Amino acid sequence: MVQKFFPLDKNYLLERVQLQEKDALLAQLLALTKVCFLQRYNPLGLADPVSEKLRAFEPDTFVRLHSFYLHLAAMYRYKYGHNQLAFLWDGTDHSEQYRKEWTAFFLQACHRFCREELFLRAVLDLTVFFQADANARLAENRMQHFLTRTFELRVLKKGLVPARVA
Repeated sequence: MVQKFFPLDKNYLLERVQLQEKDALLAQLLALTKVCFLQRYNPLGLADPVSEKLRAFEPDTFVRLHSFYLHLAAMYRYKYGHNQLAFLWDGTDHSEQYRKEWTAFFLQACHRFCREELFLRAVLDLTVFFQADANARLAENRMQHFLTRTFELRVLKKGLVPARVA
């Protein structure tokens, strides 16, 4: 259990599934980001230093993307994660049902976000092109902006609050 983002954040089964899937889904986010970036900025597949660096990059950790993932997971629990378990008539486990729904939602959100140039650059700035002296907070703020704009929720110290998005 990471943090209670809102008073009724008590779907611990969903939260556990989200934490178990974190690294696998972040790897898919990075792969999707690399593909979308190359399709947008190098559609012919020409060899240049940027595309070579993208293709050669293999992450060892996704630590810099964790806050984005945790905030998106909390927003999903706020919007769609009910505390009551429903009857599953097909015999599947609730964890598997949550895993399937969360994975589908996460990938759909990532596809939507990857249409935006600033999101692509923010993910790549935090992973492929990360420099120790760079201001990683700026890229994290850009990613938070997409979450706020999409879900109309803002993450503050006291948790999730409705946001007025212009």
